[in-house]
Amino acid sequence: IGQAQKKGICRNVIERMKEDHQWVSIVTRKPLATKYYTSVQRLLTLGSVVLTCLLSNAIFVASNDNVVANLLVSLSSLALMAPIGSIAVLVFERSSSSYHRAAFLAESQLLNEDRVPEGRRGCKQLWFVLTRKPIPVVVNKLAIALLSFWMVVASFLILLYGLKFDQANETVDQTGSGINSLVTVSGSPSLRWVLCTLLGVVQHAFLEQPGRIIAISIWGGVVGVQAILGFEFIGGW
Repeated sequence: IGQAQKKGICRNVIERMKEDHQWVSIVTRKPLATKYYTSVQRLLTLGSVVLTCLLSNAIFVASNDNVVANLLVSLSSLALMAPIGSIAVLVFERSSSSYHRAAFLAESQLLNEDRVPEGRRGCKQLWFVLTRKPIPVVVNKLAIALLSFWMVVASFLILLYGLKFDQANETVDQTGSGINSLVTVSGSPSLRWVLCTLLGVVQHAFLEQPGRIIAISIWGGVVGVQAILGFEFIGGW
């Protein structure tokens, strides 16, 4: 990788952190980005991710008191959080009306570009279908309804687990088994639940999101798929 490529990748990582990181982009995104992915949709996605983390940890953490076991529980919650957030972002962006207009202009330019050889044009069209094809606008409303419904259901289940953990805490206090050791977190199920949830959120915000952005930036900078195919998306994409 040349020096110019390294600088380009670093700049791309910084810009993507501001625009694509699900936590950071709430306050650092550019006003233009809200045309494709609004602030309300960002908060809705993030709320669904956090509630998913809370619920998954509540389900699996109750019977585990070992540090390693609780770490695996937090990793399993991350495995649920990451796909939900990524799919929601993809659906919201590609089903927006602004994205549809930009995609229509880009596809028209792609198909009417005389300077592109015929064999290469088919390859470019396939790349467009796989990576930039818009989703019907009605799916945007459906995604909002599904995420809202999931947040209500998850909140109700979390409340039930909270009541269950409260009863377990009383049992721990009465038996006096809440003594810590080097290989245990705590006798309190609710404390283990909170710790695993915090660990899952930290992994999502500081490991999964930056790792995904850095991987995409390196792929684009080194391989340069869009440059190879000669296709640039209109509208800042």
